[in-house]
Amino acid sequence: MKTLLDNFMTDFVILTTVCSNDGEGGQTTTYMESEPFQATVRHDKTEQEQTAEQQNTDSSYTIVTKKSVILNFHMIVKRVLDGACFRITSDASNVPPDFSAIDLRSASAEKIILPDN
Repeated sequence: MKTLLDNFMTDFVILTTVCSNDGEGGQTTTYMESEPFQATVRHDKTEQEQTAEQQNTDSSYTIVTKKSVILNFHMIVKRVLDGACFRITSDASNVPPDFSAIDLRSASAEKIILPDN
């Protein structure tokens, strides 16, 4: 059965860093994408967050997924729709108890811009 929240979910992928030798003594970083999973992002807009955004510092987000998707601290996820990237800033323990009918897990995140290679 599809829930109201399912209507707001879109495809995301987990990005894994792969470093390789560039042949000139340096390193090239590329990102491998996982299989897509469904999630939604909410921009946390408290007064503190709005002030932080104006001062050009980090702004926080909440990423909501199904319980089966585990997003660990410092993982990078990308929204497939627009390429927006987020770094997870919480651990994976924020999940309802097993007896709960709520099939959701949430993680805190910050929006990041990956460097171009």
